[in-house]
Amino acid sequence: MTGSYPDWSIKDINNDGLKDFLINWYPLSGCCMRNIFDLYLSQTDETFSPEIELANPTFFLKEKLIRGVTYGHPGLASLYKFKWNGLKLDTLEYIYPNIKDTLQISFVKSNRISYPHSKHNQSKNIKSIPKEYKTVLGLDYFKSYSLKDIKIISKNYDN
Repeated sequence: MTGSYPDWSIKDINNDGLKDFLINWYPLSGCCMRNIFDLYLSQTDETFSPEIELANPTFFLKEKLIRGVTYGHPGLASLYKFKWNGLKLDTLEYIYPNIKDTLQISFVKSNRISYPHSKHNQSKNIKSIPKEYKTVLGLDYFKSYSLKDIKIISKNYDN
């Protein structure tokens, strides 16, 4: 970890009844928003899991969900949703700006971390960001892309 002002806390992050260890830090270099959390989950044998590193997470403890914004420039960064499955995280979805939409009013929902530009990728167009993302820290950053950004990004994908 090479970051500024690390902070730590102990709390049950995956809602399994055991206290986990979290380190929150911000890298000293990079292009984009990345509030990093390193998670170490308590195991029943009184050891910790291997590190789980997340960028820009918002924790929804009662739902056993994590929603957040991936690392990347506006227009390339996605929203994400993960669900706790014991000591692992299952990927539920990623949401990207629709680079084919020059009016910037629709999005693409996918199960892949990279932009779903392939026709073989399971994705679907959606008209708006789901309400469940309304309280995600960094949502304004995700939405801060411009039409110029989308045009530049779309040139890199042959759709």
